[in-house]
Amino acid sequence: MTTPERLRRRQRRESAGIALLAVLLVAAFIYFQGQADAQKRCLTNYITANSATSQIRSELVERESKATRNLLLNGTAAQSREEFQAARQAYVRAIKQIDKARRENPVRPFPEGVCD
Repeated sequence: MTTPERLRRRQRRESAGIALLAVLLVAAFIYFQGQADAQKRCLTNYITANSATSQIRSELVERESKATRNLLLNGTAAQSREEFQAARQAYVRAIKQIDKARRENPVRPFPEGVCD
């Protein structure tokens, strides 16, 4: 075998190796880009859901504050025991509804690692 033939064979092997390396790099890029996109979607979904939950829980805090204020105002202004008991019962009902709504809208834990 002559030197030019060896050189051509070597060039073909090197070309095939470079082409294979390029294909592997493109495949790795596509795989990792897909992983990054999945993570972005997961975090976007988490933030959207957490935002809605935060809004609901913020409204619940406002309702609880209003119920407490009403109890204090109506309870201290009550002229009789019955009026005070009525104000207290209204407060207890409001707090039970608020607690139920909080249980229905828990704060989700932040996802660790890649989201599922």
